[in-house]
Amino acid sequence: MFGFGSLDLYKPCMPKTDPIPDPVALFTKFRAQLATPAAPVKLKPGEHCLGVVTPGRMMMIVPAGAPGSMPANLKEMVTQLAPCQPKLNVAAISFTDLKALQSNTAKALPLLVPLVALAHIGHNVIVFEGSAEAMPGALHSADMLIVDSGMIPFLDPQWAVRAWHLLNPGGRILAYRRDLGTLLPVVSSKKKGGWEYGEPDGEGSYVNCLLTTLAKLPPTTVEVAAAQALPDLSELAIDPEEREWATNLPFHYEAMDAIKVIVFTLQ
Repeated sequence: MFGFGSLDLYKPCMPKTDPIPDPVALFTKFRAQLATPAAPVKLKPGEHCLGVVTPGRMMMIVPAGAPGSMPANLKEMVTQLAPCQPKLNVAAISFTDLKALQSNTAKALPLLVPLVALAHIGHNVIVFEGSAEAMPGALHSADMLIVDSGMIPFLDPQWAVRAWHLLNPGGRILAYRRDLGTLLPVVSSKKKGGWEYGEPDGEGSYVNCLLTTLAKLPPTTVEVAAAQALPDLSELAIDPEEREWATNLPFHYEAMDAIKVIVFTLQ
């Protein structure tokens, strides 16, 4: 029978952590261990794993599944997020309390599915609590940071600005929205904290943003054709704030399917 304290077992907070004399050295060692796991880690042939750094500064290994075991729809989703090549160093911030992890890892880490999927296809994924002390080590040589939205209230107010400085050039920040159950890009902003949630990539999101842009313009004709590149929204926007917003959108215009955009528009 559980006591009353167990009701909050999975409620996010910043756990009390042990000090780290050299954060870069510690996380470099952890990433090397994930790349070439040694005994007593038991993995199937060809199986990858991800690591969860506990507040006591030990690393808990989570197997990512045998090769070929990932559902096709999940593989398609994760390869859109980060293709199999090149291999990336991914850092994630979530609730890493040891009792919660040992009781139910998936409840403690609601973003576990995309993280396991990233590890499954070969990316080096490490999860930590997001403390200011650990940030330089966890983000050293990292290409992507994924943040559990439940932990954001407990992070340094300038966490995103600091993260962009620590990540490799071109590094991305994504946030797992607990309320929506989805990943959204984090983009630079003039708002307090220096960041805000951006729009997801993809044709459906592009249509929504295109219609939003057109609604704020004088009557304008825009042509979307299968044989042409999609209109760049930053070139359509007139107002400086709208142009800045459009510039920060995540769309890879050359990679999107114009036919899908037409279908979404007609729905």
